[in-house]
Amino acid sequence: MLQLNYQSLVAAPNIRPLPIGRRVVLDLLAMYGEPAVTARLFYDIDMTWAIKLTESFAAKDIRVTPTALLIKAISIAQKEHPISRSVLIPGERLLTFENITGGFTVEKFVDGDPIVLFGEIAAPHERSVVDISKELKEYHEAEIDSIPYLKQQYDFAHLPFFIRRTIMWLGTVFPSFRLRYVRSTFGLTSLGSLGTTVVSAPPVSTSVFGIGTIENRMVPDGEEQAVKPMMTVSLNFDHRVMDGAQAARFFLDVKKLMEEGWNEAV
Repeated sequence: MLQLNYQSLVAAPNIRPLPIGRRVVLDLLAMYGEPAVTARLFYDIDMTWAIKLTESFAAKDIRVTPTALLIKAISIAQKEHPISRSVLIPGERLLTFENITGGFTVEKFVDGDPIVLFGEIAAPHERSVVDISKELKEYHEAEIDSIPYLKQQYDFAHLPFFIRRTIMWLGTVFPSFRLRYVRSTFGLTSLGSLGTTVVSAPPVSTSVFGIGTIENRMVPDGEEQAVKPMMTVSLNFDHRVMDGAQAARFFLDVKKLMEEGWNEAV
């Protein structure tokens, strides 16, 4: 009769400290993400105009990414929808940030561990998509120590738990204090390069977008059907700040900009 050694079937648990860089995400989720009442919207965006624009730049050996286009489109729409860049502060008050800043996730590897930090681009609605693409590339390719905002986050992660959370709490009470550490008025996460159709990211800002991959799909075109390059984009928003209709109008303006375009010098 087969004798089983049950002790040999149970592997010892592998317990190790949480990677330092992971603390940045946990702090933001705990202090800004968890209190939010999350609601989600999804739109399929026709990327025909966006692809034609990127190809026009590529013909001049200039790389412009769909992420850069979306960051600019969101920031243009945020100018017209102040509620999308507002946050709830104590005393049942809404604070609207006047300086539009695009936030996005940046994956880095430290000692073999992947960590997520956050990049920021100031006033993207006033900048060219070429400049935005260059800054995105720098954030993703440069070392942490060479970009002050990333280094600030990584140094912050090394502080003791109590000090980190106290600083984050102060940011929820005193907006001017928050702006020393988190300036973004919207967030964006892109996993399209990994083949993800859609990503739904937690709202550490009132408005957080998720980008999927661009894929050819059969879609209605008037009374006919046509194959078009489509991208599914999600908007996770804080329902305490924005109602669904407000979020949808904001999102529809982003969609319209991405499909119909704006004046952009090539």
